[in-house]
Amino acid sequence: MKLHNRITSIDSITISIILYMVGYVIKMSAFFDSVLVTRISNFESRIIGSVLISITVSQIIMLVSVETEKKRLAMFLAFLDSILLMFVLDAFALELFSIEQIKRVFIALFLSFIYYELIEVFKGKKSREEAKQKQEEAKLKEAKAIEKLKDKYRCPYCGKREQLNQHQLNGHLNGCQEYKKYKNNINNEKERVSPQV
Repeated sequence: MKLHNRITSIDSITISIILYMVGYVIKMSAFFDSVLVTRISNFESRIIGSVLISITVSQIIMLVSVETEKKRLAMFLAFLDSILLMFVLDAFALELFSIEQIKRVFIALFLSFIYYELIEVFKGKKSREEAKQKQEEAKLKEAKAIEKLKDKYRCPYCGKREQLNQHQLNGHLNGCQEYKKYKNNINNEKERVSPQV
């Protein structure tokens, strides 16, 4: 069960998303490099520019995918991701419907689908964990409120804190041994102090 919990934990899903994003940065860098090769002749400048733009765009795509409530937007981003991968894999440069082109298109669509599903799993897991955390916070708040009430209606004689209101405290006092001792002591004091007739 522990292994299952580790594999399906939000940390594990987050690691998978990060690894995908690293691959996404590499793929996007290759795409930008191929586009900028005719515009920027200096290799180092082109690579640095491609990598920086790729990191920024990848981060934005990941954040939008994770935070958006709109399924259509997430699907659209996955579609654009698959088109980008097709460009990187040169799927459009091959003969139409050749085995090689079908493989490259399939890989692009498959990876985009996996990323989309990974994001959906992450969002579901995140919302369940947030709901669980809110529930635990509510229980803790309730327990603290009960503790406060118990402190407020603590028996001043024996110190018990099981009472949650004045009525329960009065009921407790009727059976409290310490309270009975206290009353007996007071009655004994009164008898000693009061003049004998």
